[in-house]
Amino acid sequence: MCTIKILIFFLVLAQTRSLNPGVKTRLTEKGLNAVNQVAQSLVARELDKLQLPDQGDDQVSLRNIRKESLTPPQSQMSLSTNGLTWVLRDFSTSIHFDWSYRKKVLFFTIRDSGSATASFSGVSLTLTLAVDLDGNQEPLLRSRGCSANIGDFNLKFHGGNAWLYNLIKGLFQNSIKNKIRDKICELVEKFVNENGARELRTMKTSANVGDLFALDFKLTESLVFTPQFIESRHSGEFYSKTGRTATPLTPAPIPDWPYTDNMLYIWVTDYTAKTAAYVTQSKDFLKYTITKQSLAAKDRNIMDTTCSSRDFCAGSILDSLSENYPNTSIAIDIRSAKTPEVAFTTSGLDLKLYGQLTFTAGGQTFLSCLVTLSLSGTAHIEKEILVGNIVDFSLSVSDVTSTLGDAQIENLNKVLNGVVSTFVQPALNDLANKGVDLPIVKDIRFTNAKLTFYNGYLVVATDVTYTGN
Repeated sequence: MCTIKILIFFLVLAQTRSLNPGVKTRLTEKGLNAVNQVAQSLVARELDKLQLPDQGDDQVSLRNIRKESLTPPQSQMSLSTNGLTWVLRDFSTSIHFDWSYRKKVLFFTIRDSGSATASFSGVSLTLTLAVDLDGNQEPLLRSRGCSANIGDFNLKFHGGNAWLYNLIKGLFQNSIKNKIRDKICELVEKFVNENGARELRTMKTSANVGDLFALDFKLTESLVFTPQFIESRHSGEFYSKTGRTATPLTPAPIPDWPYTDNMLYIWVTDYTAKTAAYVTQSKDFLKYTITKQSLAAKDRNIMDTTCSSRDFCAGSILDSLSENYPNTSIAIDIRSAKTPEVAFTTSGLDLKLYGQLTFTAGGQTFLSCLVTLSLSGTAHIEKEILVGNIVDFSLSVSDVTSTLGDAQIENLNKVLNGVVSTFVQPALNDLANKGVDLPIVKDIRFTNAKLTFYNGYLVVATDVTYTGN
């Protein structure tokens, strides 16, 4: 099951539109080799602790089945344009058991008992993995083909009439060998088909962004298999959980990538950020009112129109505010004037917000303006989560209307810079620092992850380890 869980992330097929992906992942041959090493270790461990229950019916029974020796198989995984092939070979084991039989023939009952040793060597298994769609059009891992072979099989009976059974075992030994060979594939395919759906649910097909929004990680097309890598292509669209509507945006093509130094590569295009801007604007989410009560107690005096002798407040910045609106506090209503502009560049994240700001004092509007806020940010990986950070900003003011007379733009800029640095930037960083999950299964951990920005997309290049039990 653990091995299937490792592979599930890369062996998924969904019925979707054929579009450029907003998010893309690639497991390289180096990554597959690492998966293969883990798989071989897990298979050896599972075989070593395998306990075989008693078998039989009213006539024949096998009891006290135990391993006498075991050589775990060698694991090999390979890629081609047709998919993934997993081969387990050179497995051998010797099993000892007690047997008995009882059969009634006419008026007589024939019975005997003893022990035997069954030895297998040169056992191999070749499994082809693929994905079907269930009735709900959800991907489901399936075995599409299995072949097994037993190089040598030998039964040796002990005790009682063992000499007779050893003499005639050639009459039935090959039949038993073929039945065991067929049973191997039956058990393996049953395991894959029954556990595939459950393990598939550990793959992230969406990631929450706060309580109201999410990222769609469903696949946009079939997996791409080459001899060098497996590639999955995901939507990456940002959407509202309260009512999803299509956006008019489409992802740009992701350029070819020649590098294979890392096990796993993840591309995130700025389509994801652009759809976030579009959806939050269309849902009228980009609005906030700053009041005295919304601030921490230590900062509330800044909203006062009349300052105490030791305090710094709004009335000390904007002329005539304390004279026209004494002994009250201001409120700042912020609303997005149009859809934000966002882009990934080689320098990082560029974000431009357009805000309509309305200032009130004592419930009366005394100033309004349009503000263009330009922010720049970076991103990094923390525990398989994409985390952002706003590092700098600049703003410009236009369309100023004031009942205080000619508003002094310089003083207004001071107010707005204070608003952004004190409230807007920390709020954005609180959201960005929560991060966004990437489309991976649980128990996968990044090692030495590196994030690089390019024009139109970012790339996470990382090696991976498996931490499952």
